[in-house]
Amino acid sequence: MTQTTPDEPTGPDWTALAVMVGTPLAFATNAAFGRTAVESVNPFTLAMLRWSLVALILLPFVWTTLVTPRQTLFANWRATLLMGFLGQFICGGVFYLALTLTTAANGILIYSSVPAMIVVIERLFIGRPLIWRQILGIAIATGGIVFIMTRGSWTELLAFRFNLGDAIVVLTSLSWAIYSILLRRPAFKALPNTAGLALFSLCGAGLLLPAAAIEIAITGQFPVSTDQWLSIAAIVLVSSLTAFLGYQFGVRRLGAAIASAFMYLLPIYGILLAWLLVGEQIFAFHYIGTALVLVGVIFASAKARRTG
Repeated sequence: MTQTTPDEPTGPDWTALAVMVGTPLAFATNAAFGRTAVESVNPFTLAMLRWSLVALILLPFVWTTLVTPRQTLFANWRATLLMGFLGQFICGGVFYLALTLTTAANGILIYSSVPAMIVVIERLFIGRPLIWRQILGIAIATGGIVFIMTRGSWTELLAFRFNLGDAIVVLTSLSWAIYSILLRRPAFKALPNTAGLALFSLCGAGLLLPAAAIEIAITGQFPVSTDQWLSIAAIVLVSSLTAFLGYQFGVRRLGAAIASAFMYLLPIYGILLAWLLVGEQIFAFHYIGTALVLVGVIFASAKARRTG
């Protein structure tokens, strides 16, 4: 006999699924905008300005929400700082540092490994069960990413090498996977989506401030030109507010494993942005890899039913 728990959806959550289809596009812009910005703005300074502005924009709207459960927030201050460190310091400043050593395309493609990392972490440390469709979907989508990265060539696959920037992006991807899982903690689930992002942004900006101050003291550089601030504004509005709010909404409604599976769309959106904004060509391996990723996302989004 099949049973459902009160918090278990009885059918597809189409709103959350629709949000998660568009969210990777917002995330993909971070690598493109960030790669341009770090050519003239120091990475930790860029991240500090990014999250400071996000916090300043959101706090006036969520302040009363954050003050009300202050007992809970104070009791979980270590976990809150950890979220700011993982999501804003590592996936902000450290990721921008990596973009000074590798390409935006590599950053996007490597970040697409996050769903697999989440599945492994949840399986090892939480004991979360998997169904065959999720495993198959991850395998198919991973194959599609590898196909795109290697341009559909065995020679490219055998010749592929990580540079230091790629290795750092792997570290930031692992950080993002842990961040995604911790979002499901009861203390954070009790907070509205916008309030949670404001809180983590504020913590992340505070953690980034010393590193940014050191950068400014050493280089004497701070963004002053219109182009620099336009890049920062795009990162704040699209890559931060739109992307993070969409992702946290998806994690709350679908769970980390299913929501993160949509991040396999990152390479597809990255390729489209490169074509539309930079004028790069689209080849046959892009179409084949894209088809594999889409099929993989459909399978990986399957949710196991509980039976009694």
